[in-house]
Amino acid sequence: MAIKIWQGKEGTDVSKGGNWSSGTIPANGDSIVVPSDASVNMAGDLDSLAAVTLMGFTVEDGCSINIGVREGNTLEYFEIELLHSAAYYNATLGGTGEIYLRADNYHEITIRMAGAAPGTGRSALNLIGTQAADLTDGRGSIHVQAATGAVALGNQRSTAQNMELNKLHMAAVATGVTVVVDASSEDYSDTSIPFEVEAGIVKIFCPMESLAQSGGTVYTEGDAANTASTITGGTFYGNSDGTIAALNASGSAIVSFDGNLRARTVSNCILAAGATLRDKLGLVTFTNGIDLIRCGLDDVTLDWGSHRTITPSTV
Repeated sequence: MAIKIWQGKEGTDVSKGGNWSSGTIPANGDSIVVPSDASVNMAGDLDSLAAVTLMGFTVEDGCSINIGVREGNTLEYFEIELLHSAAYYNATLGGTGEIYLRADNYHEITIRMAGAAPGTGRSALNLIGTQAADLTDGRGSIHVQAATGAVALGNQRSTAQNMELNKLHMAAVATGVTVVVDASSEDYSDTSIPFEVEAGIVKIFCPMESLAQSGGTVYTEGDAANTASTITGGTFYGNSDGTIAALNASGSAIVSFDGNLRARTVSNCILAAGATLRDKLGLVTFTNGIDLIRCGLDDVTLDWGSHRTITPSTV
């Protein structure tokens, strides 16, 4: 078991031993490190290590090389397996180049840094991968702590290239960091994902098991359904026509349904003091009305156009 460092002395091909420290390609039980001063891109036979079971994968902060290949609309991912001897291991990503990475059976992935979007509708850091069918001990979590960058989870061009994760957590993220979660993303059992957002921008195209938002900006897009959202800060744009089963907004939270002309449904809606709800065009059906908890109309902001009737009811 050794740490194998990418050097690229013989070119970009990851399947050549001479490109790695010690002169051999990584083997079962090794860890891979792509150093901050790496100067040669990683390409070549990108699936050559897919069957090698690693004990870690790190792209050091500030590394600027490309990992994987993009040719037009075709993406070729560097493939790694982080399940070794029945234990699951971590990946830490701090590169600012274009990265196309398939990480299977990881414990956690921490994104410390990512590059700026290389073009319209594109992301610098692109992740796909699958998970084993047992996600105990918090396995399968992705933590975004990036100071800069654009990140994509899942590949919208191919339903066979999804990203399986048990939780997405965004904290200590700079204002401009954007994470796009493709519709193909799901948890290991092919169901919806829980999200925790404290900062940054998240665009979600997949079904959500839950959303806990205390800051940042969240967009739901497409037909992404939403089981339960608790929003205490930041701005939530409900652009998806998927049903929100339970919406709770309080504190400085802003909930807006003004992003498009789609009809939407919120089954249960609760507002507490300080919250703002926007539905200027009356596109949302609130199945069970809107409940104000421990507050009155003067304590919330209802920006929902004109000609609305409010019918008080006893709780």
